[in-house]
Amino acid sequence: ELLDIIKKTMVKRGHWPENIDDDLIIFSGKAEDGVTTLAMQTQFEIFSSADTAIGPHGSGLTNIIWMDPRCYSNDNDSDNSRRRPKVIEFTSSKRTPSIQGGSYWGYWFLYGSLPWIDYHQLYYTAESTDAQTFIDPVQFEEVLYQIWGIQ
Repeated sequence: ELLDIIKKTMVKRGHWPENIDDDLIIFSGKAEDGVTTLAMQTQFEIFSSADTAIGPHGSGLTNIIWMDPRCYSNDNDSDNSRRRPKVIEFTSSKRTPSIQGGSYWGYWFLYGSLPWIDYHQLYYTAESTDAQTFIDPVQFEEVLYQIWGIQ
């Protein structure tokens, strides 16, 4: 469901529907064989060309350090935050104590103050567990609208 929300919102943002699958990269850290870890250079190339990264707290999200502030979105807004690469980190909170001890900081301490990244967190819903996590789809869509400047 989250991928459908992303794709729908990308169209509202101005992406051509027929290009969505080319514009959207689903990053697993693995090569096409699903086993081999992507070379560091490849990971760098993916994230340094991305204008938005969305994902759960974890080691794959540390690649946001390579996001390039010059790789801004199609927004024509003069507001600096609109030009910075966007990050949405899914993370635990006090309402999900079984996930990472209910820590709500995620990577905020490390990356939340980076001046070239527009960093946001979205907390897992209360029914999430260590085995399966959930994000409120309405909140997720609202965050996408906000960070991408969609009315």
